[in-house]
Amino acid sequence: MNRIAFAVMMLACGAAVHAQDNVVVYGTVDVGLWHQSRAPGVTPQVDGGSRNELHTGGIAPSVFGVRGQEVIARDLNVIFNLETHIDPGDGRTGFNAFWARAANIGLTGSWGEVRVGQQIVPALLAYLAMDPGNSRESLGALQPWALSSLQNLGIGSATPNSTLAFFVSNSVSYQHTVKGVYVGALYAFGEVAGNHKANRVISVGASYTGPLLLGASFHESRWASTGEYSDRKASLGAGVPIGAATLKLNYLSARAYASTGRIAGDWEIASAGGDYRLNERHKLIAAYYHGRNKLPGAGRDKADSLVLSNEYSLSKRTILYTQLVAIKAGDAASPVVSILGSQPVRGATSHVINTGIRHAF
Repeated sequence: MNRIAFAVMMLACGAAVHAQDNVVVYGTVDVGLWHQSRAPGVTPQVDGGSRNELHTGGIAPSVFGVRGQEVIARDLNVIFNLETHIDPGDGRTGFNAFWARAANIGLTGSWGEVRVGQQIVPALLAYLAMDPGNSRESLGALQPWALSSLQNLGIGSATPNSTLAFFVSNSVSYQHTVKGVYVGALYAFGEVAGNHKANRVISVGASYTGPLLLGASFHESRWASTGEYSDRKASLGAGVPIGAATLKLNYLSARAYASTGRIAGDWEIASAGGDYRLNERHKLIAAYYHGRNKLPGAGRDKADSLVLSNEYSLSKRTILYTQLVAIKAGDAASPVVSILGSQPVRGATSHVINTGIRHAF
């Protein structure tokens, strides 16, 4: 999108905000200073020494969006959402499209909501609800979910409809939350002539928040070229609030497939931990993740990760945080089995310190 078109869009959004109270411009900016004791060098998987970087998305993705609704009847509203990713380090936006995170419209009421277009998958929402690490953007359960779908990166990938099993195009979804119970289901049309399975995505998730915490999800995508599976995931998690603490267990099974249907990776990630709220502003989080590849002969594709986080709220919108991480990678560890979000140095223990600030507007 060129600058003139973007400026015109912003003026239009501003006019809408002025005319309607239910249109909201929102966003999040999250930036941290990241130090990693061991990082891959010129040759992948080999220790290239320590690395320092300006890291975006320590605890939340940096995003910009517009959302709103219009009341149509007593129990019927029209809703819409447009959202893009932002990298504050260099100002870049999007994955492979400007509104890569969301571009959808729908209807909502006491009966739930239906959306059509580009949107986040319900399976991911249910899975992250049980993450012992509090579903942070970096150094948590989100990373194995994404990297086990690395061949699905939107336009031109194995499944163009899917972006890392996060966001799905050409889809229709139903979601509803009532009395602590969340249910969601999504179907993405493959739009491939002669093969209704090709490029198709199905995603379902459910969770419960009450005296106990429960969550389960299932997600699958198919190759656009053959209609064979490109990835499949399932998760199951549980937790319990105990005073100021919340303890959780979570399990993810994730498979990636070649276009022929052959299983290319068969990973499992088991995690345990929780959070403790010292007061309304201060929270501590501790989580342990064990990942491994179950394919025959892939026993060294494994990693153990420990995360300790300290978060302090300066206000309702601004959080200061520090994340301390140790990752022990096996001799053949892949990016999927660790929570690093990238290739770990194999056969070594890496440490990460990430200190940053997140502001929501």
